[in-house]
Amino acid sequence: MGPIVLGRFDVFPTALTVAALVAVRFNPTLRPFYARLLRTGMAKKAAVLAATRKLLDILNAMLRHDEVWRAPKAA
Repeated sequence: MGPIVLGRFDVFPTALTVAALVAVRFNPTLRPFYARLLRTGMAKKAAVLAATRKLLDILNAMLRHDEVWRAPKAA
């Protein structure tokens, strides 16, 4: 049995990183997280990687609890 992505193991991490780049611009959950990391002096590349990890944690929690994404309600 061959690999699921036929040897292209770099596809998923790349897609997740691109999704995180979009999320740090537009997602109301990840945008403040990313901004806080930059304010504390973290390098942009490291902050994107941290946002990627947080996005993956959010996605795993959604799958674990069989939930769909619900945007946070405005205060």
